[in-house]
Amino acid sequence: MPDPAFDNFTANFLLFCVVMFGASLFPGPSFLLTFRNGLKYSSRIGIAGAIGLGFGLLPNVLASILGVAALIHSSDMLYDLVRYAGAAFLMLLGIQSLFFAHAKTAAKMPALKHERQPDPSLKRAFIEGFLTNATNPKGILFFVAVFTQFVTAETVLWQKAAYGTASFLIEMIWFCCLTLILHHPALDKFTAFFMKYIDRLCGFLFFCLALKLLIA
Repeated sequence: MPDPAFDNFTANFLLFCVVMFGASLFPGPSFLLTFRNGLKYSSRIGIAGAIGLGFGLLPNVLASILGVAALIHSSDMLYDLVRYAGAAFLMLLGIQSLFFAHAKTAAKMPALKHERQPDPSLKRAFIEGFLTNATNPKGILFFVAVFTQFVTAETVLWQKAAYGTASFLIEMIWFCCLTLILHHPALDKFTAFFMKYIDRLCGFLFFCLALKLLIA
């Protein structure tokens, strides 16, 4: 006979996956970092950053399961600490994009081929991705809101692990796919002419996100 409890978990798990995927599609620091890396560097850097973004969700998942996220949400001091750390990291990304932008102008670039900048290390790309999600206080609040809808005191350990693993995989796979899309040859002509402006736009948007955190 079908197990009603298992059927209920399956339905909730599928709904949770839909919610997480929808959240990944929403433009934010993770999307902006992947967009910048995908256009600026090789696909291996974009994928390393995407894997870092996935792992960056794990502290939020663990904090939500253990109740730490609710504590941060209820403590102004702890929340401000995370908020300031996240804003500082976004400002660092903004400085990198604004002041170390693409050195070549559109006039000097080949018309049909986009020359990407030299790759940073895979370790650096991974750490940038990890910190982008791990220091995002809005991500912590999101997990508090979402996990309390699906994970309760009665939820068994393997189900909690399934929710956490799904969060990690959805984030990582989506941003890996976005990286590959951004490396499609059809985009090379566009990025060849506009990379410098895209780089500076990303830097400006990183600063805007940081300021939004600071004044929230």
